[in-house]
Amino acid sequence: MSLVDSTIIAATVSAIVAFVILVISNFLIFPRRWKRNLKVKNLERRLEVYGALLTILDSMAEKAKRQAKGGEKYEPHTMENPFDYHRLLKIFERENYLLSDKLSQLWLQFIQRDTYFAVYRSLKEGHGLLDANFADMHTLVREEYAELKQQYKKITGIRL
Repeated sequence: MSLVDSTIIAATVSAIVAFVILVISNFLIFPRRWKRNLKVKNLERRLEVYGALLTILDSMAEKAKRQAKGGEKYEPHTMENPFDYHRLLKIFERENYLLSDKLSQLWLQFIQRDTYFAVYRSLKEGHGLLDANFADMHTLVREEYAELKQQYKKITGIRL
């Protein structure tokens, strides 16, 4: 009788321990890991979009510098249409949910300032250069991109 009792007690204790471990892992450990993985994936996606946007803005700034003659005052960015516009449009239409509200507003301001449809005329002609002022956007993208890189480093320990 004592052999059966000790076996039942040992089995019961083992079942309770296994159940407690299962509950802790399923309701505490895995959800935290799952949330962390989601945060990391979201950050990686945002870093990808911000990096692409920064590259486009950097290239447009370099094009503007090449176009400047002597001491002439020039717009800080030159869009090579339709290529640069379509790349920007892809980011601001398809990836907008990954961008900050401030950045989205700066894009809308650019569209609103185009009262003479310079972008449309440039696209309609097939190609062309269009001077634009994305200075505020460029600064904001740099700042937010650096902040995203810091967040990524903080969460993953990996420096980009």
